[in-house]
Amino acid sequence: MSPCVCIECGAPNRQLYKKFEGGTIQLSQCERCKAVSDKYVEYDEVVLLLDAILLRVQAYRHLIFNHCLSTWLLTVFAVVLLFCEAYAKLRTSVLHSADSILVQVHFHTLLFQSSIEFLIAVGATYCIAMCTVTTPRVSASDIFKTLVISSFGKLSSVSALIWNEDFYPWISMATVLPAQTQACRAVLNIGLLGAMMLVATQNGLVMMSSHVLNRSRVALLELWYELFM
Repeated sequence: MSPCVCIECGAPNRQLYKKFEGGTIQLSQCERCKAVSDKYVEYDEVVLLLDAILLRVQAYRHLIFNHCLSTWLLTVFAVVLLFCEAYAKLRTSVLHSADSILVQVHFHTLLFQSSIEFLIAVGATYCIAMCTVTTPRVSASDIFKTLVISSFGKLSSVSALIWNEDFYPWISMATVLPAQTQACRAVLNIGLLGAMMLVATQNGLVMMSSHVLNRSRVALLELWYELFM
């Protein structure tokens, strides 16, 4: 795909703006829809963040295709999200032990499980998109960026553990699933219903794999406890 797209219709564009002497820029017009290709070029990043929180497709399209997000920054954010997910699972797990070593081992196994689940989510979304969506073609890195950016709600939902641990799964779903839906609409240029079905299928596959991984993780913990404790 083209490195930049129109945030209104998703069509590839050769450039988002023209730069003149003195630093003055003129926003380009989309060749397909004739709208401004990307208004966020002139917007402050705070406005962009607010629009992403408000689930605007244009904001996600800008972040995924037109914003200069380094691979290092995305990777760090993904790692933070995985740590938050593992911590939430640790808080809501049935394990209650005063042994710090056992708790650390449990946390690291949960972190590994969360990492596998995220990779499954990326792979499932990519495969479903390639099988059902003909245009535009996207890369696995685009899907990775999409899921990382749209998972920002996990950061805020972790705070729900302070008040009531039972609320975390519901708050996490309420913040992450709508964001994933809008982000999939942005990256795949599909309708709301198609994006909802894709996200539902992807999360269903992740939930099924989570049950299998959870059983394997518990068995490994029991084996480790018998051998070393």
